[in-house]
Amino acid sequence: MTEVVLPLNASKPHTWTVLWGPSGTLIGCEGVVVKRSAQAPAYPLFLQIDLFEIGPRWDSPTRYPKTARVHRVRGWDAAPVSDAL
Repeated sequence: MTEVVLPLNASKPHTWTVLWGPSGTLIGCEGVVVKRSAQAPAYPLFLQIDLFEIGPRWDSPTRYPKTARVHRVRGWDAAPVSDAL
């Protein structure tokens, strides 16, 4: 796991990309690489979407519960992506 801070408006839809293969893992947002790792899973995976609030805690009861919307999810099984990394 890693924390990546991006200067974007989280209330708007964004396109995230994850590619992995023998050369590692690449994570991108809006076509820009935001994280590279030499590690990559070599086993079947499943999609899990989690949202975390990081930062100071807001104790005001009017600020909760917070909500989020996943606009679209697409997955596919493709050839190894080692050339893209």
